[in-house]
Amino acid sequence: MVQGANAVQIVIGRFLTPALDTLFNWIASVTEGIVKWAEAYPEAAKWIGYAGLAILGFTGIIGTLTIAAGFGKIAMLGWSSAVTAWTTVTKVAMFFTKGWRSAQMLLNAAFVANPIGVVIAGLPPVSACCWPCYLIFPDYGNHLKILSETHGGESSYRRTRSGYGMAEKFG
Repeated sequence: MVQGANAVQIVIGRFLTPALDTLFNWIASVTEGIVKWAEAYPEAAKWIGYAGLAILGFTGIIGTLTIAAGFGKIAMLGWSSAVTAWTTVTKVAMFFTKGWRSAQMLLNAAFVANPIGVVIAGLPPVSACCWPCYLIFPDYGNHLKILSETHGGESSYRRTRSGYGMAEKFG
């Protein structure tokens, strides 16, 4: 396999070497002429070199700015997508806010028309508060029972606060 690859390189080299040899000889002669001219006119060669460097530097700056502009376009594409998404989210939120406001206005109108509805609507939150109280305070049921009784004309609330463990829990 290696012998076959070497044979291909030799054949290609036989055809390419004369053509490349001619090209490289021409480049060497042109470069030799430029060097002789630069030695003959050093001041002109210096300024031509400065101009060449300036052109090369300007080309590098323009290339860098082109790449930066490409990154900027990519960034703006991402930014515009984010703005579009945010606008959509805002519109959806506005839609739901308007719906919620309408429902609240209808509920307020119903409560103004019938105050009994306020009492009925207040029962679920009050009863929802009773269950956590029952879980947090194990003797909550006993306190409710004591609060509902009166003993000797004394308010059961004062007796409960002072005599049945509330001071130990909170005080």
